[in-house]
Amino acid sequence: ATAMKLFRVKQQIPLLLTAKRQLDRSQFEQVLRACWVVAFRYNVIGNLPPNEQERVYSQAAQQLNQASGKAHDAINKLQAIYPSDDVFKASFTDKTLRTTDSSKNKLVRYILCVLERQHSGMDLDFDSASLTVEHILPQNPHVGWELFNEDDLEQFTYRIGNMALLHTNANKQLENVPYHEKRPILQASNIGLTQKLAENNQDWTPERVTQRQADLAKLACAVWRIDQLS
Repeated sequence: ATAMKLFRVKQQIPLLLTAKRQLDRSQFEQVLRACWVVAFRYNVIGNLPPNEQERVYSQAAQQLNQASGKAHDAINKLQAIYPSDDVFKASFTDKTLRTTDSSKNKLVRYILCVLERQHSGMDLDFDSASLTVEHILPQNPHVGWELFNEDDLEQFTYRIGNMALLHTNANKQLENVPYHEKRPILQASNIGLTQKLAENNQDWTPERVTQRQADLAKLACAVWRIDQLS
């Protein structure tokens, strides 16, 4: 429920209300999870036009109002607004989230926490003040970042692949230092994906940002997924 508040889609409300009224708890939770996945794929990452959603969610709600309506049947109605795995991974790989906006910063923390749970099993609280988002290529780089040209700075700073979770005290040590100084601190982190970033990358370049984001996209596809629609 907390996650849904980060990317609430008002068109889902009639379906969720109908599911709550018509289904038992287990089946309601199936519909709720499906709405969570679709909202993330379609709205958050795909940023696709919302026009089609109202009709599709309405049809899914109507399916539940039938005497034999089940969660499985309602979820099938969402196929039209469920981006395929290939489309989702491509969109995720290119996604930029400007964390200077506080809501976007919280969204990035949430995404990285969910991916960390999938990767290592570690359950982090994305809303905790003890966690922060580290931009590997800094938001205001100084010396030591010559592998990124002027255009690269605009293009890669706010890519998801350029961001990692750190505990706040570790983040304070980094500021705008070059990657070779950041790397040992990242590697010493107990957060699995942050540690993996440092272990797998001797340097940090536009190509490494893109590759890491593609790797995270594969992980995301395993999390935000509805098996019956994929």
